[in-house]
Amino acid sequence: MKRIVLILVLPIVFFIMLNAVFAADYSIDKVKINGMEAGSEQIALQIGSTVQVDVVVEGLGAKKDVKAKAWIGGYEYEDIIAETELFEVRSGITYRKELSLELPRDMEVTENHTYALHVEVRDRNNYIERTFTVFLEPKRHDVNIQDVIVRPSTMTEAGKTIGVQARIENFGEKTEKNIKVEVFLPQFGASSSTYIDSLDPYEGEDTTESTSFMMLTIPSDLPTGDYQLKVKATYASGHSEVTATRNIYVKGKDADETFAEDLARESIASITLKKQLLVGQISQFKVAVANIGSAKKTYSVDIPNLSWATFDISPAKLELSPGDASEFVVRVLPSVVGVQQVTVKVKEGSSIIKEDSVGLEVVKPEEQSKTMEKLNTALKGVNGKVILLVLLGVLVLALLIAFIAGTRPKY
Repeated sequence: MKRIVLILVLPIVFFIMLNAVFAADYSIDKVKINGMEAGSEQIALQIGSTVQVDVVVEGLGAKKDVKAKAWIGGYEYEDIIAETELFEVRSGITYRKELSLELPRDMEVTENHTYALHVEVRDRNNYIERTFTVFLEPKRHDVNIQDVIVRPSTMTEAGKTIGVQARIENFGEKTEKNIKVEVFLPQFGASSSTYIDSLDPYEGEDTTESTSFMMLTIPSDLPTGDYQLKVKATYASGHSEVTATRNIYVKGKDADETFAEDLARESIASITLKKQLLVGQISQFKVAVANIGSAKKTYSVDIPNLSWATFDISPAKLELSPGDASEFVVRVLPSVVGVQQVTVKVKEGSSIIKEDSVGLEVVKPEEQSKTMEKLNTALKGVNGKVILLVLLGVLVLALLIAFIAGTRPKY
């Protein structure tokens, strides 16, 4: 009876395993990742780069509507996928298919830095797959300009001053010091600059930061038309740079059109708040202000008394001349865990020019590690599946050996 069961089970198991790795009309001869032949050894890849995957397909028969695909799972928002158009396979013909995988800059680096890169060749009914382990690591230096904000508007007039603020983020593994950020109108000589003192590596506490306002005076003789602002961030001790652009519309002195009321504003402000704070630990955020009027102005920041935290605002007041910009530093010490409401008011004299009301999440320091714990749990689950597959393979091998041993003639 046992032999009968083995005879029935083994072909089914063998067929399932065979179907997972072999299709009758084609096979994967070899795979190259960034020019290196893939095998059992891990290949190092950089996050934020383009990965070239070359798949060599050997035609063993005739098949239409075949497609090659490479993909990496585990990215928070979607799988990273590249695939070819449909092609036809003929017996005795070798095909080379090129695939490009774009690794997002914000991919999480796991504890062991490894991801599975899957390569598939499939048709409507069958498929073959090979899986390789790749070692992912961030670039040493990788700064990005996340956003460029123009105040009071992207529509302005010749001779007027605008405030430009850049949001900078660090995706590299090194802390960046003294990042120089410049804004300028190419070919017209107008420029302004500022510095970000320090920016933590990706997944650190301060990986993004907004610059103070860079005040840029539009040349008075600029004709009416559309112009491109260029923002450049120089980092890695001046050895690397990244640029971004923003379009503005300038009304020349001879133009007749009129703009919206925000062109008449003489002060601009920006509030940068952290969304998560640690109870019992001091955090800080910045409030940037700029005077784009024609007279000296005094600014202040007001935060109503709160029961869940203490705040310190430095300096108490800022006095800015026309065309100047500066910022307040607000230090906060939370004492109560939970989602807490805060209202920040920026004043010019006694007038409120900006007001933000937001909810800030205050957590215990140990709660910050929960995300990593979930990731480790997920990885353990993956490891468990791998172990299960190995055990199944051992079981099949044991059954096969038992079957062969049981069919030997006895003397």
